[in-house]
Amino acid sequence: MLAETKPQTPDPNTPDGPMTSRRLRVQMVGGSGVGKTCFVAGLALLNERTGGHSFVLPTDNATKAMFDSLRATLENGQWPEKSNLLSSLSFAIQGQQRIDVVLTDFAGEHFLESMKRGDESEAARQVQRLVDEADLLVVMLDGSLVDAGEPFADAPLIQAVFQRFEAASTDNLEIMVLLTKRDLCVTTPVATERQLKRIVAQRAPDLERYLRERNVPTHWVAVTVCGPDATTEWGAPIYQRLAPEGYERFFDVVFAHGVAGRRQAHKRFLFKAMLVVIVVLLTAGGWHQWRQHRIISEGEFIADPQTDVTAIGGTIAPENRTAVRERYEREFRQAKEAIDRSGNVAAVALELARFDRLDEATEVIVADGLRDLRRHADRRQERLLFNAVIDAESQHSGGLDQAIKRYLDRHPNGEHAEQVRAMLGNIRQARYLTARGQVKASPVTSRTALAKRVDAIGEFLKVHGDALETDEKTAITRARDVAAELLQTRQYRCKLIRSARLDLPRHHGVEIRIDGQTIANFDDSGKVREKNWNRNLTVTWQAGQAIQVKLVNYSGSNQDMAYFENVSPVAIVLLAEKSEPSRYATNPNRVFGGTDFTQTRPGFRIEFSCQELPPDKLAAIHDYILPGDAW
Repeated sequence: MLAETKPQTPDPNTPDGPMTSRRLRVQMVGGSGVGKTCFVAGLALLNERTGGHSFVLPTDNATKAMFDSLRATLENGQWPEKSNLLSSLSFAIQGQQRIDVVLTDFAGEHFLESMKRGDESEAARQVQRLVDEADLLVVMLDGSLVDAGEPFADAPLIQAVFQRFEAASTDNLEIMVLLTKRDLCVTTPVATERQLKRIVAQRAPDLERYLRERNVPTHWVAVTVCGPDATTEWGAPIYQRLAPEGYERFFDVVFAHGVAGRRQAHKRFLFKAMLVVIVVLLTAGGWHQWRQHRIISEGEFIADPQTDVTAIGGTIAPENRTAVRERYEREFRQAKEAIDRSGNVAAVALELARFDRLDEATEVIVADGLRDLRRHADRRQERLLFNAVIDAESQHSGGLDQAIKRYLDRHPNGEHAEQVRAMLGNIRQARYLTARGQVKASPVTSRTALAKRVDAIGEFLKVHGDALETDEKTAITRARDVAAELLQTRQYRCKLIRSARLDLPRHHGVEIRIDGQTIANFDDSGKVREKNWNRNLTVTWQAGQAIQVKLVNYSGSNQDMAYFENVSPVAIVLLAEKSEPSRYATNPNRVFGGTDFTQTRPGFRIEFSCQELPPDKLAAIHDYILPGDAW
């Protein structure tokens, strides 16, 4: 394993001034080809591209040269070649806070050689040096093996290193399991910690079991240099679009470890101070002096501007609680100013996230200020979301629905909630009325048009069914179902009930035709003024077949009197209800005593019933199919 190199003269492009945070030592463990060089290349890209929340600054010339070389290789359309890091890399991660990092590659090849030679003591010494020189151990796994279903090739190396931890002091060491090349995990996604843990449990079960059974503090991170838009549909990289992803989670772990390390350093300082004071206490009975010394030391730590506010925690002396409250009040004021400058909800949430990890004792001390900050942030987020609604409405950009949903999901009882709901109601009402008009506007003139009307009604019910009154929704649903039945060939059990307004009932008959073919001819039903027929007939019919009923006079020379016709896709209704003539017959042989009914136009009526088309179905057809005036 290579030792940490001494930082060189700072580069002009790096931040000036002395280091403002401790140096976190990070050791990478992984075999050749696992993606360590590409992982570092992602850090190099984040030195220039600051679209995320954090970015990377080299803190010595060697690291800057390495970053520049890796970026140049990528910009030339090539992946960096596999290589071992010949020296430590020194850089700072700058986000809401700053932390300086020394990144070193564990000499895994030397470790394996020691094992092959059977030199167990040398292997153990290498592991001890690894532990001594690392605050965070990054175990790297090759993501290109995930979709292939292959086990991780470096798992035995990593397991062998871990097995020798038993003899080493690892109290402050944390583990990060880092999967590289996440963009290659297509059929088996690893976007979450749970997914990554599941994959490791399947492909490297001994490793996962070791970490779980020994309660080793472990973080699970998956990264990619490519990002979502930097590969073709065949998986080839598009170098101009490279946008590293997953690194923000890596940075979060580093920042958290840095804060924990600072707290640990503070605790060690207090412990040493306590030893000194205990001696004073035992020798001179100086309890008051010991307590005052502790309060002063703690107060200096709290007041130190270099102390990150989130590092202040634990048991705070009552005398220092005011100082803690004042320190946080300054932080809260700065946070409010940053929130007021924020242009989106995510930026507000990021500002609040700084205070998510307060320990219980500190949160009690600053509870009022923290509550006020959160209310302030909530009001700002509501205003930003409401502004987005207003902008979407004025720009007609098509995103109004989503903007309204985001607002109401976050602020259902917000200051502008009623106004936003009214806007949503107007949108839905306009779309509802438009949809009704579109259904009505589609003419039902053929069998194909009837099928389209069925589909249109189905879609209308799916989208706007909840806006309908129960009775109308039932009627529209019935109309859709009946229309679907009319499209099928089926039998209808019909009855000719009566014909009315006749002059000589005894001589009148009724003939029924489908598509020009006579299916029934009735000519005898009594001598009453309105003939009561009660004649049953069974009709086989489907939408698209025309139906004609002819009223015939058998007095003197036989003569047609009137025609009841329906050629629409719902023609069967003619045999299910009362009807008036569609047209009257002329008499070309009037010299023999015939009548020209087009001149006299008697008020003939004819009435049928049909078991398959009761009154409620007939009403649904007339209201919502043809003519469809209820729309």
